Amino acid sequence: MIGLWSAVLALPLTVQLQQAAVEVTIAGTEARVQAVYTFAPAGAPTLTDPEARGAARDSDPGSAALLQLSAIRYPDATVEVENASATAGRIVATPLAGLQRLEVLDAPSGLSDLRVELRYRLAGNLSRIPLFVPSIPSGAAGTRIEIRIHGVDPDVPVQAGFPRLAWESPGVLLARPEHVPAFIQLPPARQRITATGLVDAAIILLIVLSSLYWVRWRRAAQPRHSATAAAAE
Repeated sequence: MIGLWSAVLALPLTVQLQQAAVEVTIAGTEARVQAVYTFAPAGAPTLTDPEARGAARDSDPGSAALLQLSAIRYPDATVEVENASATAGRIVATPLAGLQRLEVLDAPSGLSDLRVELRYRLAGNLSRIPLFVPSIPSGAAGTRIEIRIHGVDPDVPVQAGFPRLAWESPGVLLARPEHVPAFIQLPPARQRITATGLVDAAIILLIVLSSLYWVRWRRAAQPRHSATAAAAE
């Protein structure tokens, strides 16, 4: 977790987050995520200036990126990025220990806005769904962040989720956090009684009742057996 926020704070502020819209669809044992980030310049001078970008590249090659988006790698889940695109520049994936990082490079000068769209698939443990966190601040005035999760069991307790979740419609959860969270914690599903479970319960109940009946029969048979033995003597 420390490494993630170190990556987030590593770059100078060149753009600011205006809007983030994340759509998560749960289907069986996998989740599909579509995230759209909209950025605007944070002031001049910025690294969209070719001279400033060249100086930054000479002093620190990693700082030449306009922005970075980093996601946590969990050992019990795999993330496959299916599409990563930006309205300006190009996106390069950089594998790191414990992190999955995407960098926006070679954005032209005079950039007025930037839109980054990501689509990726998560397989494995779906209790935590990692999100790509931009390397620039969010939560400023006017910033809008919305996260929707589709395909959720309508009986789950939303209080156990993160960030704060609420039902938008049946099967769809909505969160409006102030910042883009590093992950989504899905609320655990309640245990349901299945047909197999009912059959197992019925068998156990039958065994218990049979045992009770046998015990009562044995107790009732003992006085008759004793009386018969006494008469024979």
